[in-house]
Amino acid sequence: ASSAQSIGFAIPINRAKKDIQSVRSTGSIKVPYVGVRYIMIDADLAKSKKLAVTEGALINSDGTNPAVMLNSPAAKAGFKSGDIITQFGDTTVNSDHPLGNIIQDYNVGDVVNAKILRGSEILNLKVTLEERT
Repeated sequence: ASSAQSIGFAIPINRAKKDIQSVRSTGSIKVPYVGVRYIMIDADLAKSKKLAVTEGALINSDGTNPAVMLNSPAAKAGFKSGDIITQFGDTTVNSDHPLGNIIQDYNVGDVVNAKILRGSEILNLKVTLEERT
């Protein structure tokens, strides 16, 4: 924008290093994905939906698209609408560590353990990350 002044953009250095390595090894930037739509849980959402936890990622449809994308890594791993992802790999999913940010710490092809709350049952699902297309 010609009228813009002092606008800067920053890319975290670890993200930039990962992208550079991806280009060097594959010729392009490979972005991993799981294939779920989700809402980050906070105290207000937990209260309004009467959830058993106050943090995590609630797998939820946006009303138009499914909560779990067909043939996605999440579908293959057994994720379902209404599941709450409480941990992804070694990281607890919360407002300081949103699911989308955690996923970007991994590479396409990585197998990641996810801790899921389904109703009152805690499940450990293994998801193999695929490339976002």
